[in-house]
Amino acid sequence: MILVNLEDIILNKRFGPVTLGSSMEQVIEFLGEPDSYSNPDVFPPNCVSIIYDWFEFTFYKGKLEMFHHKHILDFDYQYNPDFEYQNDRFKVTHWFNNFTVDLQINAIREWLKTKKELFTEGPFYDCIRIITDKQVELQFHSKLAYHLDPEEWGKLSNEDLNWQLGAFYIGNLEVMKLES
Repeated sequence: MILVNLEDIILNKRFGPVTLGSSMEQVIEFLGEPDSYSNPDVFPPNCVSIIYDWFEFTFYKGKLEMFHHKHILDFDYQYNPDFEYQNDRFKVTHWFNNFTVDLQINAIREWLKTKKELFTEGPFYDCIRIITDKQVELQFHSKLAYHLDPEEWGKLSNEDLNWQLGAFYIGNLEVMKLES
């Protein structure tokens, strides 16, 4: 059983033994048969994704360009226990002890600082995103900011917004624009 830790994903841009540039065959060999494949009618030419629950791995011309997870929070903006996905080949783990505190943007900022990770931060549609110097994107979501633009949610207090880690993106974030 391969243990895949969120800390390793963020700090080292790898999903267990899977790294950017891996072939789809290598990823399936390591992680097992995916739960589903992307719809070729909606993807640009030469792009395909394989999906394990909410973990999505996108390949361009046969090589892994990015992987992400968009549902660390559930639809009520609480920690989604399905994030701890497991199949017969791998299991996803994390460092969180108290989901109410550990997923908050301030806790993640402090965690990144203790790991000596440099990052920038800014509004992004209805969320805040942190991008590390390694080009790892972390998105923080708030129930109060849902479908609002930054000018609207910016009038609310950060305490009320209670930004929580909701998604991560690793790799070439422009891959979906290729050849389209």
